[in-house]
Amino acid sequence: MNQLRHFVFAGLVLAWGCAKDLPRFPELITTIDPIDIDTLQVTTTISGYIGNVAIKEAGVLWGYDELQLTLDDPGVQHIATPDPRAETFTTVISDLLFDTLVYIRSYAVIDQDGDNTVYSGVRSQATARIDLISSYSIANHQLSVVTNISDKVQAFGYVWVNIDSVPGATLSAPHDSLFVGEIPEKVIYTQVFDQLKPGFRYLLRAQGWSHDQVIYGNTLDVFVGDVWQQMKNFTGAGYRWSPIAFTINNSGFVGLGETLEGNQPQFGGTLMKDLWMYDQNKDAWIRMADFPGNGRCWASVFVLDGKAYVGAGRNAGQQFKDFYAYTPPPENKWNRVSDLPITARSATGFSINGKGYLCGGYSNTYIPDTVINMNTLFEFDPTQNGGMGAWRQMVSFPGPPRKNLVSFVLNGKAYVGCGKDGSNDEDINNGQSYNDFYCFDPLAGSLGGWTIIAPLPSGGRYDALAFSIGDYGFAGTGASSPYPTYKDLWRYQPGKGWERKANVGPFNRRSSFAFVADNKAYIGLGLLTTGISTIDNDVWRYTPEK
Repeated sequence: MNQLRHFVFAGLVLAWGCAKDLPRFPELITTIDPIDIDTLQVTTTISGYIGNVAIKEAGVLWGYDELQLTLDDPGVQHIATPDPRAETFTTVISDLLFDTLVYIRSYAVIDQDGDNTVYSGVRSQATARIDLISSYSIANHQLSVVTNISDKVQAFGYVWVNIDSVPGATLSAPHDSLFVGEIPEKVIYTQVFDQLKPGFRYLLRAQGWSHDQVIYGNTLDVFVGDVWQQMKNFTGAGYRWSPIAFTINNSGFVGLGETLEGNQPQFGGTLMKDLWMYDQNKDAWIRMADFPGNGRCWASVFVLDGKAYVGAGRNAGQQFKDFYAYTPPPENKWNRVSDLPITARSATGFSINGKGYLCGGYSNTYIPDTVINMNTLFEFDPTQNGGMGAWRQMVSFPGPPRKNLVSFVLNGKAYVGCGKDGSNDEDINNGQSYNDFYCFDPLAGSLGGWTIIAPLPSGGRYDALAFSIGDYGFAGTGASSPYPTYKDLWRYQPGKGWERKANVGPFNRRSSFAFVADNKAYIGLGLLTTGISTIDNDVWRYTPEK
């Protein structure tokens, strides 16, 4: 028995002594720290090996596929440390793909009874995203896109698609593109897009390239609105100011006014009676039937049931009160209707619920041989008097009497304001200009009622223009005493007030026309201020924001 014990004990001692001299393979521990957008720092710690183990190579493997991370796998990237005997070594991996998951593991090749390779566990780390952050603004009739570009981007451009013209289109297959060029350093870049048409919706984004990798920026959903676009000039005779304009069946009409062969404004020019229809599809003007009354300027107009009612106004020495109804093509004809009870020029016309209205103006009816400013409001009912229509006086405009007012209609109510007073019909500098506005509700009592609203913010003016599109009213341009002219435009929303919008073309102007077709406004003609006062026959189209 004792001999057996001695034998077992001796065997255990021998086994322990042999185990103490056996080599033990190392353990590898890997940690990862991002140090740049496309660069990772990998720290490897080698521990736990003893005996005559010799590490002849150590380093780091990486790739974009977790299943291919051994030295035998083709395409795997690796960097060997110059000192494989070091207990800790650091490896920097650069020029990695952006916004991508990278798989990493350390390795050590052991020179012990042939080559043996020891690996650490697989770690993963996502590289950072390169952001091409873009924003846009619309000003001075142009769309501008500002992009913050990283210094890692070597070149970039833009791609976009018109999703109104191509329903369902995406940026994965852009229809249009713009290559900007190489970018040597981090920059904030501004690109003005003349290629994007007003009135259309686009998807747009920046696109960059770095180390053969494509980088996509954020997608902008852009409606090109609050912009003005110059159209073909008005083709009626001469240069013209104080015309009338109206819309029937989504077509705009312009006519009458005072015109000169030259473009220097003065009283005593030719008083016109022609009428023109604008063809939006062809950007062209088509001559219609002439107005049957005397040629005149500062006439008034409103539209009822597909007919335009045009009248009042003045010529060189006469104030008018006659009115005519115009029926557009295919009839293209005029018919006389009941006269306005008073003479009037520079009154504003509007229509609500099948009735036409004429507010304010200048009249010589009440005091013979004397023209006075008015605050009267007349209503026209076309169904009365055997189709000739009938006028009745409504509750008066609550502001001071005036001429050259403007008006627009929203949701069955009229918004009326601006204008000027003054006793001299010929002196444009005479009198006070106003910026107050009032809302007229024809259902507020038997004769209607008025409430005051916020004034136009930029000061008094007359001979301005106004129109409505959708739920918004617009007013702008015009002149004030003593005679600075404007090119500003303001948008009004009931309950929210006025908001400044894009200026009307490049020039200040007054005595222009405005009509709306296809939810776009067209303005043109009038007196311009370009250092001196001139008359022009230019036309501009306004596309509002959605």
